[in-house]
Amino acid sequence: MESIVEVISHLTDPDWIMQSGGLYLVLLILFVETGLFFGFFLPGDPLLFISGMIIAGADQLGHPFASSLSNLIFWEFLFIMSAVTGNFVGYWFGNKFGHLFANPKRRGWFFKQSHIQAANDFYK
Repeated sequence: MESIVEVISHLTDPDWIMQSGGLYLVLLILFVETGLFFGFFLPGDPLLFISGMIIAGADQLGHPFASSLSNLIFWEFLFIMSAVTGNFVGYWFGNKFGHLFANPKRRGWFFKQSHIQAANDFYK
């Protein structure tokens, strides 16, 4: 458990990010944060700011393009695609397995039926 907490605390350190997978790690974290249920605790917004700092330091990373503007547009596109793909996966998961949580006969301690009904009423 301590190692998980240690990894999460390192997610806002640009040097650690570059040593552990670089901007591809940020892409994975954005996907998990937007698409999977347990990703809500990951620091996606600060990571985008840190990614901008990493992209601005062009000599630290082998960028695919010579122009810094081209590199910025390239990584922005990848970040957007990672988040959109995560949203599609999250929607698919909710569409496929959401009925398990909305079953009125099933009483759970985590998902209360009154909260599910209130959310349904709000969105209708």
